[in-house]
Amino acid sequence: AREGKGGSAGMSHWYKWLLVTLMSFEILTATGITFGWSALSLALRRDRVYFELCEDPSDKGECDAVELQLGLIYSAGAISLPAGITIFGFVMDRYGSVVVRLIGCFLLVVGSVLFALCNSVTFDAYVAAVVLISAGGSAFFMSHFVIAEHFRHDHFGLVHALINSFFDASTLLFTIFEILHRAGVSIQALFAFLACLCFVFALLS
Repeated sequence: AREGKGGSAGMSHWYKWLLVTLMSFEILTATGITFGWSALSLALRRDRVYFELCEDPSDKGECDAVELQLGLIYSAGAISLPAGITIFGFVMDRYGSVVVRLIGCFLLVVGSVLFALCNSVTFDAYVAAVVLISAGGSAFFMSHFVIAEHFRHDHFGLVHALINSFFDASTLLFTIFEILHRAGVSIQALFAFLACLCFVFALLS
């Protein structure tokens, strides 16, 4: 079958696997990261986020109000991710994977910057930030499906397996954030880094 110069026939074998390597890193660091919320919530507790909601200061954040608020943030993000996949499926069918990728990167950058600016006392936008990060992650995740098309005659199933495996493994990012925060890196710096990383991903589009 004839394909254009931009098609998979015009790509060298090593270049296609280089794309898979980049794809794996991108998915690992910026797609289903919201599902690692339990680890990030430890860092938020360390920063005393929402501790002011506890009626008794001696509770040290171990009260139902804090649990409920952190759970609400996670729930909003967990709902936004599958909802985003459904919505961006229609968008990708109509406008293609590059548009979906750029939208995803934009939402990830905005959400990450917003999270970096948040605090529970004067600027409580955690729900909005996590919704944006989750929706952006869903779009960014879907945009990688087309890479498997370059392997449709040999490793199509393997590449799709990698896409889904690294999506599940992306929960690791917030665990890394928690470890770095415990070592002294601020949440603001961590999410500023994530915003910069996603901006680089957009440039690579």
